[in-house]
Amino acid sequence: MKVDFKKSYDKKQDETRFELFRATLKQIDDHNVKFKKGEVEHEAGLNEYSDWNDAEKMKLIA
Repeated sequence: MKVDFKKSYDKKQDETRFELFRATLKQIDDHNVKFKKGEVEHEAGLNEYSDWNDAEKMKLIA
């Protein structure tokens, strides 16, 4: 994903971003299980914001 979106981080930041990414991926996987069961109407996926924290995401929509 970093290569796809041309992202580069120092070692500490990379570890933090990877943890955020893993949490997002789990949310997506959990959501898509519901999608496959017909419990939700859309499928979710990864994007360039998948390693952002909540504060960064809020700035985007504010």
